[in-house]
Order: sequence, then C-alpha cells, then structure tokens
Amino acid sequence: MTLINELVAIEAFVKRTFPTAITEKQTVPKAPKANTFVIRLQNDERTLETPSYYRIEREYQIVYFGAKSPDVLAAMDALSTSVYQSNTIPMNDGSLRYVRTESFSFSMPFETDGGLYAAIGVLSAETREARTQAVYDKIMKINTRYQ
Repeated sequence: MTLINELVAIEAFVKRTFPTAITEKQTVPKAPKANTFVIRLQNDERTLETPSYYRIEREYQIVYFGAKSPDVLAAMDALSTSVYQSNTIPMNDGSLRYVRTESFSFSMPFETDGGLYAAIGVLSAETREARTQAVYDKIMKINTRYQ
C-alpha cells in the first residue's frame, strides 16, 4: 500500500501549494476543468541496497490544466519551486516517513481538445522500505556444566 500512500501524500503536497486547485489521482478526466492537477504513476523501479532495505524509485506524472498558457507555466514553475524548496514530502499514513524528491521537470504548455492548456511534469522520488525479517525465539535459559 506504499504506492497509494505516496499518491495521497503527493496530492496533499500539491493541495498545500495550490489550495483552490482540483486534484485527481491516476485517471485524467474526459473533460478537465481549469486549475486541475492529475497525479499519476509513470514508472516504478526497485533496487536492493542492503540485506534489510531496498530503495523504490518512482516517477510520477503531474499534469496541470489551465485556462491560458501563461497560467499553466506559472503554476508548474510554482510547483517546481515548492518541490525544490522542500526536498521531502511527508507521508500521510501516521508514520514519520517521507518521500524524498529527486527532480521535477515539465513540458511546454500545449492546447487540449477542450480549449484548455496543459503541461506535463515528471516528479522523480524515492523511498526506502525494510524487508521482512524472520523472527526467532529468544534464548530463555542458558545452563553451564564444568568437567
């Protein structure tokens, strides 16, 4: 469920930066409205770092829809600045864990079929997960014998 928690955390981060924006996760609406962000998973790669931890590198696609091209550029620039100012996004699952942001880049705005403008951003982020370890019974008593 870490992926869902990360999507929710990134959505909350976007909402903190743009409180009046509409946010969607994973599915682009057929008729998006202006001032809408869509957050989608684009890529997932996992690497074993130590025998007890592995690193998850994910790329998220953040699409912004706006009424005008300059609005889209301003919003994506503000989001980019916010990402680089914070470097981490807190998870909303009650833990003290964070999503570490690596980079954020975005495309030039383009006009959609509905007359809105949109830009696609890519947020590279990583988290670390502990591997499940076997649990052994503790030694309850040790006896010694001298000969």
